[in-house]
Amino acid sequence: MKSLFSADLGEGALADRLRQNLASGPFQGKVFIAQGTADEVIPISLQRRFVADRCAAGQRIYFREYPGRTHMGILAAGSPFPADLVGWTRQAFAGTAKASNCR
Repeated sequence: MKSLFSADLGEGALADRLRQNLASGPFQGKVFIAQGTADEVIPISLQRRFVADRCAAGQRIYFREYPGRTHMGILAAGSPFPADLVGWTRQAFAGTAKASNCR
């Protein structure tokens, strides 16, 4: 998989700018975060770190990874994500969605 970025997004000026724009909460409601493991825009390692940091801060995050899915592939035909999101959202409105799978 070829990354969209040649620079390390965890270091340097770009990393500093990304940190300045980080959505760090606190989030009032339940949050579903989905990520393809082959995402060429947002490295899965960054998303995992974000989720771990939010979980450590006490946020309620429900995180799902979709193996082999790219940034747009997570929405492509045949992806399980759209159905997962609709199902989770219905459960959230019914008060039965899993609020968090933080470890």
